[in-house]
Amino acid sequence: IYLKKDEASFPLKWPGMFSMAQAAVVELVFTFVLCYVMLSVAVSRNTQEKVMFGLALGSALTAGSVAIGVVSGGSLNPAASVTIALLDTKVGGRVHNLWQMLVYVAMEMAGG
Repeated sequence: IYLKKDEASFPLKWPGMFSMAQAAVVELVFTFVLCYVMLSVAVSRNTQEKVMFGLALGSALTAGSVAIGVVSGGSLNPAASVTIALLDTKVGGRVHNLWQMLVYVAMEMAGG
């Protein structure tokens, strides 16, 4: 996590070359991918082996986080997005995270 010495929290979306719309789209797509993998391996009647569920979910989460980490922070979880935004608002004093939190939660819920 990229924190400066005087900061105790980090923003939901890293400031940089990517827009909020791009961050919202990648959160939507990769949250869908994560949910699709989870439903494919954990709930399907065709998968009788219970050995590879963790590997499949961990791989999907790792691939999503690595792929979109630079664009949106790679939250992929509405609870994590809410927690990061609220803590950064309280500790870091960045109020703009609250509207970003609403966009992230809406996209992650739509993707899931």
